[in-house]
Amino acid sequence: MEDLAMSIMRFSSAMTMFGIQQVQNSMEAFTDPQTAQKKFARALNSVSEALTAELDEPNKSTEASISGFGEKIVNRTMSAIDVPAWDPKNVMKAASDIVKKTTDSMTTMVEKASDAMSEAADEITTEKKPKASEPKAAAEALGKK
Repeated sequence: MEDLAMSIMRFSSAMTMFGIQQVQNSMEAFTDPQTAQKKFARALNSVSEALTAELDEPNKSTEASISGFGEKIVNRTMSAIDVPAWDPKNVMKAASDIVKKTTDSMTTMVEKASDAMSEAADEITTEKKPKASEPKAAAEALGKK
């Protein structure tokens, strides 16, 4: 039982560190997309091989069949679509364009809201100011007339 508990702990910590490493690797995609893709594929392949090694023979053949089918689908799909669209530089440019458009939209909305708030504040301030009246003579204002 103790061995099982220790195995579960090791598995959990390894999966946690694997996830953290993949997040770190994804940051590399901004500077070197090709290397980041290769590292991620290598990591997934290593995990897949380790898991497959633990399968019994009937399940290994089922996994091989499913993987082969998936590989055929990916190959056919990639050959049918415009592959340059998947170029990491194009993907990063598209993401950058989306961020810029979103930022511009948000800036416009904030500016409009700010202008509306300023106008409302001006109206409130103007309403509270006493209305100007004709000037009175000093004696009249002091009540000495």
